[in-house]
Amino acid sequence: MHQSNEVTLINVTGRDHPGLLARITDVLAESEVNILDIGQAVIHEHISLGLLVELSARQPSAGVMKELLYTAHQEGVQV
Repeated sequence: MHQSNEVTLINVTGRDHPGLLARITDVLAESEVNILDIGQAVIHEHISLGLLVELSARQPSAGVMKELLYTAHQEGVQV
């Protein structure tokens, strides 16, 4: 049976700082996640970041989310 890829919207919020987007996208790249679109707004050093991503049917989304949550915690933002 053919499994289809999963399209997910990831929202990141918190205090913006240099390297934040790079660290978040590094996690996605390491997991071979395809980024379809990115949108962000920064107001008074507070970031609202939306990433529309496509996860392969072969890649468990739980593992990707675990890594994203860990990185977000290290960066002081919420996913």
